[in-house]
Amino acid sequence: MWKYIKKIKLIRKSFTAWISWANKRKTESKYSSSQPVSMGSPSLKGMGGGLSLLLTVTIGGVLASCARMGNPDGGWYDETPPKVLGATPADKATDVKAQKVKISFDEFVKIDNPTENVIVSPPQLQAPEIKATGKSIEVKLLDSLKANTTYTIDFSDAISDNNEGNPLGNYTYSFSTGAEIDTMEVSGYVVAAENLEPVKGILVGLYANLADSAFEKQPMLRVSRTDSRGHFVIKGVKRGTYRVYALQDVDGNYQFNQKSEMIAFNHELIKPSVMDDTRQDTLWSDSLHIADIKRVGYAHFLPDNITLCAFHEVLTSRYLLSVTRNEANHFAVNFSYGNPKLPQIKGLNFNAHDAFIAIPNAKRDTIDYWLRDTALVNQDTLRMEMTYLMTDSAGQLVSQTDTLEVLSKQPYERRMKQLKATYEKWQKQQEKLKKKGEPYQTEMPRPTLAIRMQKHQ
Repeated sequence: MWKYIKKIKLIRKSFTAWISWANKRKTESKYSSSQPVSMGSPSLKGMGGGLSLLLTVTIGGVLASCARMGNPDGGWYDETPPKVLGATPADKATDVKAQKVKISFDEFVKIDNPTENVIVSPPQLQAPEIKATGKSIEVKLLDSLKANTTYTIDFSDAISDNNEGNPLGNYTYSFSTGAEIDTMEVSGYVVAAENLEPVKGILVGLYANLADSAFEKQPMLRVSRTDSRGHFVIKGVKRGTYRVYALQDVDGNYQFNQKSEMIAFNHELIKPSVMDDTRQDTLWSDSLHIADIKRVGYAHFLPDNITLCAFHEVLTSRYLLSVTRNEANHFAVNFSYGNPKLPQIKGLNFNAHDAFIAIPNAKRDTIDYWLRDTALVNQDTLRMEMTYLMTDSAGQLVSQTDTLEVLSKQPYERRMKQLKATYEKWQKQQEKLKKKGEPYQTEMPRPTLAIRMQKHQ
């Protein structure tokens, strides 16, 4: 804006000088008895009005160019992560009864893949609903709250601002349903036993039940998930004695009941503790120069060096691992080993004849059954008898029949709610386009059905 004002001042100064020069020449020519003086410039008759018009047009053009709006050229790059302004219920609140949490920020935020990146302890059998809405994030816990229990929601680095993607980094929200809140932490690393490489994304959990069988019979008490370095931190732990296990949880029940799952354990008992400690905090004057190095105090939680070596148990027999229905339109049957003969399915609350498209993978140890009928897709529970070949105690393949209930992890009511929200959002977008006179759609496009198929090796 200032450069345009300078232009206006320069133009005004030039015209003022021209007027003074012209008036001077007119005065000289009036009193001269010799021949008329040629001014060497356009006639100044009516100069005042013409000049005013010219100045008006010139200044208007400059101001118009100044007033044109657009994206600014250059400017400062936003490197500041979002800040938490508050939460409802408040962070570290006690005697909480509400199952819905709202966390507010100072700017618009987004959350990256909350299903994988956000960990809730105690573990939730029904996946919580987590979404970013403007300058807030909402979390709805679908499992019933346990009495006198500390809940932690570990967002890790999943939260970032909506513009530049600056991550908030290692943010954890907690509350308690009792009068006290547990604040202990334990941490360490998980590596692969075969090559000592970090294992990313594996669950690590604690058990207060010290029996070895608890790992196979009970869900984990508190959980975390390893990052790309294989590092984990389990937060909100109560003082006591625990065993620690790692689990590559295939069926999402937080306990070891699938022999194909990668596992790890430590024979030592874990006793969380805390001590006052100091660490160095470096203050930078700019990106190259250190302004000061200070020693600051902090709470040092122990143990912080737990090491778990993850491995797969050797499989020597064929058996059914799991039947999962993560999406409403198909379910997957998983075996420890493949077999050329596919299972036979008899529907108990539906007609199984020509009801599926069966797509086995290359090893034929996983078969995806895609539902043909929309009525079956909308049916939350499929009861069936499945007959397949399994290895008996003598090491022979024999026929086995199991009665199964296959539940959809995307219930019909929730899908209809999500579909309604998607439609209303699309409708608003089309109304905006219509008001602007831009092309718009009158019918919402149908989503493309994506069938994932594995390559044969």
